[in-house]
Amino acid sequence: MTQPHLNIFQSYSVCIKKCCTGMTQVMKAYSSELGIVLRKRLSSAFRSAGVPLADFRYSYYDSSCGPDDERYRISVYTAASRLEEAMEIVASVLGGLDRSGATLEDLQSARVELLPELRGVRKKYRTPNPVFVDKCVSSYLYGTSLASDDAVRAFLLNKKLPDDKELGLFNGFLKAMLDPVRNLTLRIDVPMDAADPEGLVPLFSASWEKDPPQSWR
Repeated sequence: MTQPHLNIFQSYSVCIKKCCTGMTQVMKAYSSELGIVLRKRLSSAFRSAGVPLADFRYSYYDSSCGPDDERYRISVYTAASRLEEAMEIVASVLGGLDRSGATLEDLQSARVELLPELRGVRKKYRTPNPVFVDKCVSSYLYGTSLASDDAVRAFLLNKKLPDDKELGLFNGFLKAMLDPVRNLTLRIDVPMDAADPEGLVPLFSASWEKDPPQSWR
């Protein structure tokens, strides 16, 4: 198995005036939900196409981590011999979310998976002082929130938006972020003779407009 890191999506940093508002917490929640939606859709698509998927990894680097743009990293690990097929699958899944958005089933399933974390029992040990120091430094330098983890969880659990309104906002978030060219870095880690670098980018862009291997119902 080779380890091709297929893409990194980047978005602009949140305006410093909004960093201490609920907007950043909602974006973090949406980012976590996106990771779950992608994992499930990609796993299903790879399985349907008969392409091996050794691992899927997703990470989100938010504005509180530093002055750089926010980054959404998606890594797919597959066989070198199936690299082009894997590229097509990843691009088509991302393109499908870009064009049509997620379904209510996608969003509800992701939220069910995140609920145990949001409803987690309050920690019985004291938070180390360096954690508070890092939070204060981030607030001073980047304007991020000083809200406690418990306050953030309570805020997210007590949102009262109807499901259809929440889905519209989530899909607006996807539409603003997903793009086959803008703010996109495509990185492939494979042996030198396993891929044609000049052909992979056009393949990725063309596959963005294709339908994924199967529906998600």
